[in-house]
Amino acid sequence: MTLYANLNPTSKYYPSQRCAQPFEVQLDHESWDAYCWVGNNNQYRTSDLDFYCKNNDGTFVPHGLLESVTELLDRSLQQELDYVKAQLDNDELAMRDSLYERRDSSTFNAMRELLALIPDSPPVCRDCGRRYGRCECNDGSHHNE
Repeated sequence: MTLYANLNPTSKYYPSQRCAQPFEVQLDHESWDAYCWVGNNNQYRTSDLDFYCKNNDGTFVPHGLLESVTELLDRSLQQELDYVKAQLDNDELAMRDSLYERRDSSTFNAMRELLALIPDSPPVCRDCGRRYGRCECNDGSHHNE
């Protein structure tokens, strides 16, 4: 199977390297860093790309490569948490300074924004006051109002 990709709008490379059509990409088996995709005469991170397959009629359709993004995000967050814990155990001033600098990183700011979007309490039915899974009101259709 041939895999295609194009730059997604969140990539810093989007303005300069976005193509009219997706381009062929493949894993760079020589690379051991985040820039593991090659195509369009460049190397890319997975986060820079939207992936596609090509139908028999030549049209491109989104590929499900990143369908498990939630699980990937969970794993990434766990790795970040493990890293922070390891740095906190380190007494070296340089390590602690590096950790302090990360406070204002885009990753941590995105985490703060995500956390702010998650409700503080579970949603409840307006009629019976119970959580959706425990609601006994008719068929529950009023929950979508």
